[in-house]
Amino acid sequence: DTFSGPPRLANWICRVPNLPAALQDFPECGPAEALERDGLRWDIGVPPDGSLPMGGALPTLIEWHVAHPPGESLPPSGVTFLSLDILHPQADALAARLSVPGVRFAVDSYFSLSARFATPTGEIVL
Repeated sequence: DTFSGPPRLANWICRVPNLPAALQDFPECGPAEALERDGLRWDIGVPPDGSLPMGGALPTLIEWHVAHPPGESLPPSGVTFLSLDILHPQADALAARLSVPGVRFAVDSYFSLSARFATPTGEIVL
């Protein structure tokens, strides 16, 4: 890892219904690796060098092989995802390749992620 500085969001993950097909469209996100733990099974795209696709600007792609993936089986928390904002020098090209609800792209000279959530005590941004 080359992480330095204060805590921050470093990457994001998108669930896909067919990982091999998604990796054909986004070869820089793979190949697929089969994993399992604690009764959960999934395939996830991992670049051969272990890096994050486009430094984290492209999502890590995952296909779950369980009836109820973790995000669907957690009890209600009162926290709701609002948006993920991706700043990147190639944001326009990324937006042309990706259409993900709640994900917004903006051109900037550096890469960063920020996520907005509604909570019982108000909106927060990570």
